[in-house]
Parts: sequence; C-alpha cells; structure tokens
Amino acid sequence: MKPIPRAVLPHTVTLNVPGRTDVWGRETDRTMGTEIRFVRIEPSSKLVSDTQNRQIQLSALLFYDCTNSTPRGIFWKQGQKITFNGQPMTVQVVEPLYAAQALHHYEIGLV
Repeated sequence: MKPIPRAVLPHTVTLNVPGRTDVWGRETDRTMGTEIRFVRIEPSSKLVSDTQNRQIQLSALLFYDCTNSTPRGIFWKQGQKITFNGQPMTVQVVEPLYAAQALHHYEIGLV
C-alpha cells in the first residue's frame, strides 16, 4: 500500500512536551514542543470510551503517516497534548493501522 500523499497532509501541529514538576505535582517550567509536519486534521463527532468506560465525543482526528509525516518515529500515547492553530487538544485514542505487516499510519482521536 502506498503512503498517504503529502498533498493531502497539509497541516502542522505541535506535540507539547510537559515541563518539570515540583514536589506538589505542579508544573514548574515548560519545555518547547516538537513541530510535526505533513499531518491531516479532520473534524470528528465519533464517540469513544475512555479507561473508565465513559463515552467521550472526539472533536478531531489526526492522521500521521509513517512515511511522509515528519519527524518520523513519534511515539503516540493517550494523554499527550498537541496544539493546532493555537487550540490545545488532548490525545484520547491512538489507532495504529497496518498495510500487510508494516505500520502504515496512525489515526489519533483528539478532544
């Protein structure tokens, strides 16, 4: 299966890296985020369940292609924070999708 073409991956997001925390669990400083280019953000109204089995409505889906999105090798996990067009979002669902035996792309549900 061919990679998702860059022409349909027009967006750039920032994956926010959390800062250090003090002994009370408060964030004391913020480190810079990682800019991720050649992704696609699509509005979504899909319902998903969280770890407590509550229904959550996603606000957007992020498509990250394992070939054309940069940087490569991003490890996506629930709870990460991203910023798109100045709007903060939280990763709620990470769906790796395969073509044959190789990882093709991720569909990431955002709230």
